[in-house]
Amino acid sequence: MNTHVDVEPAISIFSPSTWTPPPTSSFKLNIDAYGPVDNTWGVGAIVRDSEGFGSVAATWNFEALPDVTIVEALGFRLAIQFAYDMGFRMWSKV
Repeated sequence: MNTHVDVEPAISIFSPSTWTPPPTSSFKLNIDAYGPVDNTWGVGAIVRDSEGFGSVAATWNFEALPDVTIVEALGFRLAIQFAYDMGFRMWSKV
């Protein structure tokens, strides 16, 4: 399955944002970090189509990481691998 995915990491975890859909017949990978809560950070990722319907999603938890920048970077790497493993192969930056 060669499916096009737009990648849009969300750096700010404190302000709400509006989701922008990818082009028709494309998918978008959104990634966001949250925490820390009791020294645990989390990362969530979702792949959605141009109508906003979720295709796949995943979450990860990490303990004892120093700040959100490292959490976001680690989450970004895991989310791209996850999307790739789910069959999404063609990428472009939004």
